[in-house]
Amino acid sequence: MPHQLALLAFLASLACASASVPAVVVSSRGSVDSLASLSSARLNSQQLAEALHRSAGGLLLVVTVDEGLSLPDFARSGGDVYSAGQGSASPFASVAGLSEKLGGRHLLVAEADKLLPALRSLDWRGGAPIDVANDGKEVDRVVEAATAAGGASRLVLARAADAGAADRLLGAACAALQSRGLPFVAVFTATHESDPAPAAADAAASAEAAVSAGRHLLAAPTASPSSNGTFVNCSSDVLLYFASLQVQLTQNSKVKTLPPVLPVADGSSIIDTKLSTCNAAGGNRTLALSFPDSALQSPLAALKLTLNFVGDTKSSTSPWSIASGTASLSCKSGSSANCTNVAETALTQESLASFITPNGSCYHCTNNTRLSTSGGTGSNGSAALTLIFGKFQLQPFGIPADGKFSKNVNDCVGFFSVEVWFSLLVLLVITVILMYGVLMLVSVATPDRFDDPKGKTIQVNVQDGGN
Repeated sequence: MPHQLALLAFLASLACASASVPAVVVSSRGSVDSLASLSSARLNSQQLAEALHRSAGGLLLVVTVDEGLSLPDFARSGGDVYSAGQGSASPFASVAGLSEKLGGRHLLVAEADKLLPALRSLDWRGGAPIDVANDGKEVDRVVEAATAAGGASRLVLARAADAGAADRLLGAACAALQSRGLPFVAVFTATHESDPAPAAADAAASAEAAVSAGRHLLAAPTASPSSNGTFVNCSSDVLLYFASLQVQLTQNSKVKTLPPVLPVADGSSIIDTKLSTCNAAGGNRTLALSFPDSALQSPLAALKLTLNFVGDTKSSTSPWSIASGTASLSCKSGSSANCTNVAETALTQESLASFITPNGSCYHCTNNTRLSTSGGTGSNGSAALTLIFGKFQLQPFGIPADGKFSKNVNDCVGFFSVEVWFSLLVLLVITVILMYGVLMLVSVATPDRFDDPKGKTIQVNVQDGGN
């Protein structure tokens, strides 16, 4: 049995459209170096097909889902294919098991719908590409093709109606090939994107589940401090991470919650390079973010955020803070009943006051972090925009040499949190009960004399107090 190795490839950010089609690639042998070397590049389908061809060294099995796939498909199943608690009920259970056992890596590829035609056009030394019929004997057909190839490159294409069926087929085929010691590279993907917009409640719940789990399929392995969400690294001088982002509008004192912003796998893509000055040598830095269409759900059309930081790059003790910031929101046409445009408006100082942090430390908040603009009150007032970040972390100064968040943390929740107060209250109640019991035991008095069976019985004269 050859040494087990795997490559996990996540295909996103298509060049010709905003569609994102994820894919998982697992391999039974250490011949995927050509793919691993491209992990930081954005590929088109032809480049990926050629890399898969070079890496195959045997059977290349591609299982596609007829109904399509999209990034939210993984989120709706509990965060990603590594979802703990989903178990065998997850439509990605087999792929999760293979990836967990064999490891993973990510790629970005354009034109995913052209991947299969590109693969077919290549020269397969083991014979022409094989389309496996959906007749219940797909696994046998895959094993026969791998055996007939005799170690030469061979392409086998299989289709499944939905993600669950494709997952079971890929898992069974890989298990059969592994048991026979046949080399293979297996790809789990689709040729088009499914509906990319889950319900707002589902998206919010899946974002929370994603960050609370362990190792994740859809997260950059070295970038994010958690396993999912959006991680922004601006010139290795400003780091920002948030697991979820909820948008609220307040107008006429009425609060309206809009669909959440979806996580962005490539956080650097949302940086507005024209406005950001993350590597400024002085004590003033600016991080400007502009979220792409793929992260915004209807009725959102555009969302921008700018944060201006003040600090001292030469001092290790001076604190840094967010001096000011702006936010703006644009809605899709025809959605005025559900959404209101908010022009670029300054963030309130109340929402920025808590960010004062010692230099060399990062600001961290497990609870929701709110950034709000002014307005929203009065019968004719303009709408106020509130951005609610979940599991927020920020550091604009003093980034360590490893390019990660500092281990020195300024947490938004002090020591005496709600949990601590409740614990102290319970401890106090238990202590009072214990002390009361001890006092009752101490107050128990024993007789000073006892009856002697050989002598006279002790008689106690009881006299009525009225005589």
